[in-house]
Amino acid sequence: MSDRPSTLRQRLVTSVCAAAVALGPATAAAEEGVRKGPWLMAPRVGGITVMIERQHPGPVTVRAWELVPAGEAEPQPITVSDPAAATLHELRLAGLTPGGRYRYEVSGPDIETTRGTFNTMPDAFVPFRFVLYGDTRSDHRSHASTMRAIAREGADFVVHTGDLVGDGRREDQWQRFFTIERDVLRNAAWVPVVGNHELHRPSRVGIENFRRYVHCEEDSPRPELDYTLRYGNVRMIMANAFDNWAAPRMRAWLDGQLTRARAEGPEDFLLVVLHWGMHSSGPHGENGNLRSAGLADVFRRHRVDMVIAGHDHVYERGEERGLRYMVTGGSGAPLYKHTTTRPYTQVFARQHHYVRVDVERDTLSFVALRPDGSVLDRFSVRHPNARARVRATTTGVARSWPVLEDPPEPSHRVTTVTAPPPQSCLCGAPGLGRSGTADARGTTLALGLSAGLALAFSRRRKR
Repeated sequence: MSDRPSTLRQRLVTSVCAAAVALGPATAAAEEGVRKGPWLMAPRVGGITVMIERQHPGPVTVRAWELVPAGEAEPQPITVSDPAAATLHELRLAGLTPGGRYRYEVSGPDIETTRGTFNTMPDAFVPFRFVLYGDTRSDHRSHASTMRAIAREGADFVVHTGDLVGDGRREDQWQRFFTIERDVLRNAAWVPVVGNHELHRPSRVGIENFRRYVHCEEDSPRPELDYTLRYGNVRMIMANAFDNWAAPRMRAWLDGQLTRARAEGPEDFLLVVLHWGMHSSGPHGENGNLRSAGLADVFRRHRVDMVIAGHDHVYERGEERGLRYMVTGGSGAPLYKHTTTRPYTQVFARQHHYVRVDVERDTLSFVALRPDGSVLDRFSVRHPNARARVRATTTGVARSWPVLEDPPEPSHRVTTVTAPPPQSCLCGAPGLGRSGTADARGTTLALGLSAGLALAFSRRRKR
């Protein structure tokens, strides 16, 4: 099957993206009566979750229509209602056509109808696209600029590497986050991992807020903090970098998920996403707790294709003894300097950016882009022996994306260019002192706090 844009799909995606870009995440007016959203979560074959927060308690209804080629009758909508007099709602749409494209709307008493679109997860391989980005806190202008660029990509889902906000305890910062990201998150499923600024020691409020706004299936000992995603031929382990991964319970879950992934998809692409990884040339540096827990060897044993992190506000990638890594922490937060020369670093850039990933049967194609569309870096990861799981025929609207013209590819090593002065992490972040050096006491406290809060809220309900 060709991945060239079909005429219909191209028109649909281009029109949606153009509308989002014209409004701009930082300036689009919120619909009356709607506080946050809608946003999309937990994509699965045949289903997706729609979340929305009202200004005042009341019921909501979601209707979704499958998009069909011109001349065909539009199917009847799939409708789900939540009659609860609540502000925050999560509604599960089920019975969706795998690999289809839908438009949807959310309505209710005393709120303006909100609209969006989404692609459904396929049940057999078709090409798809996702975006990696992270560390969106503090610099709202840079955050908004990055989101305007991401809105043009037409991604099936977007993966956030953590530190969504500067202080997870503050509702005004969560409101700002959802306002800036509104036009992306209503049109692509959102897959975030928790960062230290959401955990924000020693308060419980930050982690409560993160778990309030994030929905996933409860497939781990600590739902929403650790979870998995399988999308086509890509599997992701979304892990809390501040969990105690030497603890038997967490180690058994992680090893079990990696074993299952490789058993079910020997040639699938396997990615681990966490906020603070084991590799970095920036001021936060290496996550010593993950290294001492032996996770690098665990990932090598299960043939993990890449460990993706944020925390340092840079773009970086490299490889250590066969284990690839990426740091993508430059989607809004103040940028950091290169502080330590590491033998494993291949590319480093002190730039605001995001990473576009196009998925084929046997290839992941990564392109790191500045918000203006210029290229920082590009590379690919291939599985030459990947199974030919491409469906013989497809139904519904073919998948394709807007075509963006890229400038010439840069040299292998990206040099640092002029950028705003770096800002140290002044939050008392777990594992980092104010000087940018490792703080064992902070890490230990974070591990205990994360575990206790996760247990306390493992059976929480949205409210």
